[in-house]
Amino acid sequence: FASTRGPRVDANDFFTGDDVAPDHLRRVRALCQLHQRQTELRDEMELKMAELEAHYHRISDELLERRSQIVTGEDEPTPEEAPRVPGAARVLPGEGVPHF
Repeated sequence: FASTRGPRVDANDFFTGDDVAPDHLRRVRALCQLHQRQTELRDEMELKMAELEAHYHRISDELLERRSQIVTGEDEPTPEEAPRVPGAARVLPGEGVPHF
């Protein structure tokens, strides 16, 4: 999995063995490793979120298209889309949903 956030950061990019104590260099290397893992995790999360958004966008588009067909009178709702409600008002003739 390649990071989209640029090249990997390494302690050797900033320090040489002569610049810093070995314990400090080890800590910086560990922090660079943790930073890299966090970046990869964030990239993976963003990829999965984009996939989920695309999935639900497709579903939403289908619902909005169906809604438009019913509102404009292009198509009538199916019995599953419009179950009968006891005491519902009578249906007036015409196309679409007036003033909707």
